[in-house]
Amino acid sequence: MKKLLLSNSIFDMWKEAMQTKNPFAFLMALWVTSLLLLFVFGFTFLVANWIMNPTMWDNVQFGIYDTLGT
Repeated sequence: MKKLLLSNSIFDMWKEAMQTKNPFAFLMALWVTSLLLLFVFGFTFLVANWIMNPTMWDNVQFGIYDTLGT
C-alpha cells in the first residue's frame, strides 16, 4: 500500500519540482494537486448528500433539458 501511495504521478511531479527548483514545475504541481483535491472533496460532498438527503435531486435538471421549451 505504501508503494502504491508513494509511487504515483502526483508525487513524481512534486519530486521533480523539488529536484529542479523550477517555479513553473512548482506551479504545475500545485495546480494539479489542487484540482485533484477539489474533485475529491466535491465528489465526496455530492455522494454524502445523495445518501443522506436523496430529495436534493428532485428538481434538478442537467444539460440541454434546461433550455428546451423556453
